[in-house]
Amino acid sequence: MGCKCSTQEKELRGKKNTIDGVIKQEKASSKPQATVLLLGAGAAGKTTVMKQMQMLHTRNGKPTFTGTDRKQFQKAIRDNIVANMRRVCAAMVKLDIPYGSPEGLEQAKLLVDVTEGLTSKAVELIQALWTDPGIQLCLARSSEYHMEDSARYFFENLARISSSTYIPTDQDILLCRVMTTGVREVVLEEENMLIKVVDVGGQRSERRKWIPYFEGSTAVIFMAAISEYDQFLEEQGSQNRLLEAITLFGQVVNSRWFLASHFILFLNKVDLLATKYQERGDESVRQYWPDYQGTSYQDVLNFFQAKFLEASQSKQKTIYTHFTSAVDRSSISLVIDSVKINLMSQMLVNMVNRVLSVLVYSMAVSQTAKQYSLTAEIGDLENRAYSHALVVC
Repeated sequence: MGCKCSTQEKELRGKKNTIDGVIKQEKASSKPQATVLLLGAGAAGKTTVMKQMQMLHTRNGKPTFTGTDRKQFQKAIRDNIVANMRRVCAAMVKLDIPYGSPEGLEQAKLLVDVTEGLTSKAVELIQALWTDPGIQLCLARSSEYHMEDSARYFFENLARISSSTYIPTDQDILLCRVMTTGVREVVLEEENMLIKVVDVGGQRSERRKWIPYFEGSTAVIFMAAISEYDQFLEEQGSQNRLLEAITLFGQVVNSRWFLASHFILFLNKVDLLATKYQERGDESVRQYWPDYQGTSYQDVLNFFQAKFLEASQSKQKTIYTHFTSAVDRSSISLVIDSVKINLMSQMLVNMVNRVLSVLVYSMAVSQTAKQYSLTAEIGDLENRAYSHALVVC
């Protein structure tokens, strides 16, 4: 009996030591860390949100973007301007839109031959094309072909951007479209916790890289461009972009990897959606989404929010929804603050649950130890009584 008790006590001591080790590690870490995955289809605005987070959490007066960073964005912005005007010219043919003059067609042909980026010749051609009525009509129909949301902004700022002294502003960097390939991480240091945000590419070819980052995530921020209700995938022209985002959201929110993860839905680009609604009204929505029966902009927001929430198979899972414009600093700042509060609350709940688990286990250990002590005392009394009986005999 004594040997049996000794073995069990050793096992208990070993488990208690393990728990003590976990507690010591928790104390050794200065701040708890939350890992947030930033997921969504391509061009949803994930990279823009990452840039905003970097800008909003700059510490000790250090610049968010170095001179080298800005030089790299300078090249990307200039290359994008040339590529976007070429897209518009290609769409002129696809949509059978005539140029305002014979010179416009000739200028479009010459732009195709420019191979060295935003040269002085390219600037001259793009400035002339920008004033062409046919090009303006084609830009107004940009939902019928792939065009970057920020194209018009950069065309309007061509003179400044083509200057030899041009250095990209923070707004230029925010609006610069650079397709994310691979994985990017940003660590946000808060007073009471660290938040590691992981951004991976949203294009179909990039999604296979998501899986290694699924396990152990505290929360998932899923982003979708709600303005893309009338646009189609760059990779597959027949697939509606917003429907693709809803399908992808359903796959993510119902995944076994995220059963314990906090879920946050960013319905992004509401600024662009508002502009479309003002110009085209409810009929434009019904053209692509026949089951839409609303009569106001708020109805449009509610309709698409419901579409995403319906994709979740678990009615018990809480999904926090935010309507966002990632390029609006003040708006996205408020949203990010709200997300941080939610994360801190979730982390606090998790820590309390861990402490309670340790306490419950410690109480069980203590109770078991008392039982072993009582058993040992009874065994000792039995042995003494047996010895006394032998003496009497």
